[in-house]
Amino acid sequence: MSRTDPKLLFVSYFFPPAGGISCQRAIRFARYLKRNRWEPVVLTYEGEYPWRIVDRTLARKVADIQTIRVPAPPLERYFSGKISPAEKFAVLMQGILNTDVMSLWVRNLIPKLPKIFSEIRPDLVMITVPPFSALHLIPEIKRTADIPVIVDIRDLGWILNPHGGPLRRAANSLQLKKAQRKLFPLVAYADGVVAPTDAIISEIERRFSIPTRTIPTPFDPQDFADMPQYSPGEKFRILHSGRIYRSNRAEDLVRVFSAVPDDILERTELVLQGHDNPQSERKYGKIPWIRFEATVPHGEAVKSQSAADVNLVFVSESPRRGGHLIVPGKVFDYIGAGRPILALAPSGSALNTLVERNRLGFAAPIDFTELVAGTIAKIFRLWERGELSPIPSQQREKFSAEQVVPQLAEFLGKFLT
Repeated sequence: MSRTDPKLLFVSYFFPPAGGISCQRAIRFARYLKRNRWEPVVLTYEGEYPWRIVDRTLARKVADIQTIRVPAPPLERYFSGKISPAEKFAVLMQGILNTDVMSLWVRNLIPKLPKIFSEIRPDLVMITVPPFSALHLIPEIKRTADIPVIVDIRDLGWILNPHGGPLRRAANSLQLKKAQRKLFPLVAYADGVVAPTDAIISEIERRFSIPTRTIPTPFDPQDFADMPQYSPGEKFRILHSGRIYRSNRAEDLVRVFSAVPDDILERTELVLQGHDNPQSERKYGKIPWIRFEATVPHGEAVKSQSAADVNLVFVSESPRRGGHLIVPGKVFDYIGAGRPILALAPSGSALNTLVERNRLGFAAPIDFTELVAGTIAKIFRLWERGELSPIPSQQREKFSAEQVVPQLAEFLGKFLT
C-alpha cells in the first residue's frame, strides 16, 4: 500500500467478534478497500460481547485491518448476561429513550473523537447505521474535523417497527418516533450516502439533496472458494439461513407452505438454520416438513447455503410499515452461494424486484398464497427432473466484492480535495 493512499476512518459498531450480516458488510468493505487504494481504519466496539450474535471465527478475517476499539462496559455486561437486574433496566431505558442501547457506546465515543482524529488524521469518515444512534456522530465529527462524512444506511427504521407484546410495542414506537424526528434529519449534514439497495437510495433522494450511490452488500468470493460440488439429496431442501427479520410473521410462512400439495411437502424439508429454540418451536409448531438447526459460524452457514437446493428469504412486513422496501442482507450471501433464491415479499417489493431483475431465482408475492404455493411446486418439479439451475455466473459475479467495492472506492474518491 502506498503512503499516498487516502485514509478512511470507518465507524462500524458491528465488527468481529460481532456476527450477522451487518458485520459482514463492514468486513468486506474494509478488506477490499485495502485492495482499492484506500487505507481503512475501523472504529468499533471493544469487548467480547458486543451483540446477541457473536462469531469469534471471524477474527482472522480482520486480523490485518487496523482497528480502534472503544469500550462501553454496561453494554458488555448487558450482552454477556453478567448484569444486575437494576443495571439491565437502566440499559434498556437508555435504549428506549435514545433509539438503541448502542447509544451508550456512542456517548462514550464522542469525547474521544478529538484524540482519535489527531492520531489517525483521516481524509474521510464513513459511518454505517444501524445502530441509528451512530447518526449522532455526524455533527460531532463536523465540529471536530473539517472533513467529508459519508453515511452507509442499511435500514430506514424498519427494525424499530413495533412488534411483540404491549410493552415491547410501546418501546419500539417510542424508539421509531425518536429516530424519525431526531436522528434521521442528521443525515442532511452528511456529504454523501451509500446504501445496499436502490429502494433505500430512492427514499434518501426523496428526503435529502446529497450525492448518493447504491452499493450492494457484496459477497466475499474467498468464502466460497473451496465449496464441495452441489449434489441433490433425497428430499427437496429449502434453507432459511440465519435470523428471521424480527417482525416477520411465522404464520405467513406456514400459511403459504401449507398450501403446497401434500405429495410435494412429503418430500420437502424447510430448514430454519439458527432457530433451534423453544420460541421458534412455539411459533412454527411441530410441523413435519420444518426442521430446526442450530446457529452456526458464518463459514458453516455459507457451506449450508451452497449445499441447499433453494435458499429462502422472506418479508411479511406490510408495505404500510415499509415491507416493500426491505431487502434482508442474507440475500447477498445467498448470491455468493450460487444456488437459486426463493424470495417471498409483498407485491411490487424491492426484494422480489432484485431477484427477478438479476435472474437470481424465483420470486412470488407473499400476500397471494396460491401464487407462492404454485411457485414452490414449480421449483420442486424442476428439482425432481434435475433441471433446477444455479444462479448464472455473470449475474452472480456482479455482486462479488471484487466488483462492488471498486464502485465504493470510486464514490468515496469524489469527496477528496
